[in-house]
Amino acid sequence: MNKSILDRGLQDILQAERELRAIAEGEVSALRRELVKLAYKLAGAELEEIRRNDPNAPGSWSAGQWDKFFTEQLKSTPGWTKPDVLANRLANLQEERQGFVKEIDELRGQLSVVMEELERLQALGGDGNAIAPDNKALPATRLKWPEIPTKPPARFAPKLSRGDRWKREALVLNLIATRGWSLRLEVLEALGAMVNVAPRSGSLKRLIDKGLATNGLVDGQVITMYLSQPSKLAVLRLTDEGRELCRLLGWEPVESDWEKLIRYHNGEEQEAHTAAVLSFVFHARKRGWSAETVPDTGNGKAQPDAAVEKDNERVYVEVELGQDKPTKWRNMAEMQGFVAICAANYERRERLVGECKLDKIQGRATDIESLIRASEPPGPLWIDHW
Repeated sequence: MNKSILDRGLQDILQAERELRAIAEGEVSALRRELVKLAYKLAGAELEEIRRNDPNAPGSWSAGQWDKFFTEQLKSTPGWTKPDVLANRLANLQEERQGFVKEIDELRGQLSVVMEELERLQALGGDGNAIAPDNKALPATRLKWPEIPTKPPARFAPKLSRGDRWKREALVLNLIATRGWSLRLEVLEALGAMVNVAPRSGSLKRLIDKGLATNGLVDGQVITMYLSQPSKLAVLRLTDEGRELCRLLGWEPVESDWEKLIRYHNGEEQEAHTAAVLSFVFHARKRGWSAETVPDTGNGKAQPDAAVEKDNERVYVEVELGQDKPTKWRNMAEMQGFVAICAANYERRERLVGECKLDKIQGRATDIESLIRASEPPGPLWIDHW
C-alpha cells in the first residue's frame, strides 16, 4: 500500500471523526440549554433549590432525570399538557448521540488499522522485506520486527509502557527470548539499529534498567572480567514473568548464552570466565559469525566454551584466561584437528600459542582486548594462525 494513500486515508478518517463529534456534541449542548431555560421559566425557585444541593444540576442530568423533574413540576402547573414530550425528545437525541459514538468508535478502529499498516511499512524496504540495520555491528544480520500487538497483554499492562516505548520494550524481550543474547550491549546495538537511536543512549539503557528490570521482567546484573585491567559487563536474562509474557506474545524463550554457562560451566561462581565467554561470542557475531555458548560436541573429552560458524565452517573455541593447559589443547585438536583459543589479552594469547606450538598442535587464536580495540569497524575474528 502506498504511504501517500495511507496518509490521505488517515486524514479523511480524522476529519470524519471530528465532524461527527462536533455534530453530536452540538445537538446535545443546544438541547440542554433550551431545557435549562424552560426549567427556569416553569419552576425557577425549585430549580435553584435543587442546585443548592447539587451544584452540577441541571447540566449533568440524564434524560430520566429531566423526565422526573418536568413530570413533578407540571403536575402542579395548570395549562401544561404532555409533560413527557421534551424528555422523550432528549431521550431520542441521546440515542442519536450513541449512534454517533458508535460510528466514531468504528472510525477509530479503522484508524488503528491504518496506523499499524503505516508503522509496518516504515519498517519495510521497497521489496517488502525488513530493512537491514545500517549498523556495522550487525553486518550479517537482517533483523526483522517481530509481530508486536498495539498494546501489551492486559495482565502485564501495569508493568509496561504504551505506544512506541512499549514496542521497544517488546523488541528487547524478543531479542533475549528468541536469540538467547545476554550482553546488554548486544541487545542495545540491535535495538538502536532498528529504532535509529544511538545504542549507548540513556533512553535505551533506562528502557531496560529502569523499566523491564525494575518491573521484574528482566534480571540484570553486572559481572567483571579481567583483561589488562578489570572490565565490567551488564548481562540480562528473562525472569519467570518475562518468560510468561514472551509466551503470551508467541515467542517461546530459548536458553540464553548466560543461562547455559551457569548450567553447564558453573557460570555464577566463575564470573570472570563467564564474562569473557559472553564477550567473545558477542564480538564473533559482530564479525558475521553465528555463535553459541557451551555447544554440544558429542565428545566426552572436549567441552569447549563456545562454537562459531561462518561459510559452512564450524569452529569449537576455548576461552582461556589462564595458561598451561596441554591436555585441553590435545583433546580439542583430537576433536577438530586444530585448536581455537580466545585469550584475555595479547600477552596471554602469546603464551597460549607458545604452549600449542611446543606440543606441535596447529591452531588459531584471538584475544578479547584486541577484538574490543578493532570493533568499529570490526576486524577479523582470528589474529594468529599457525
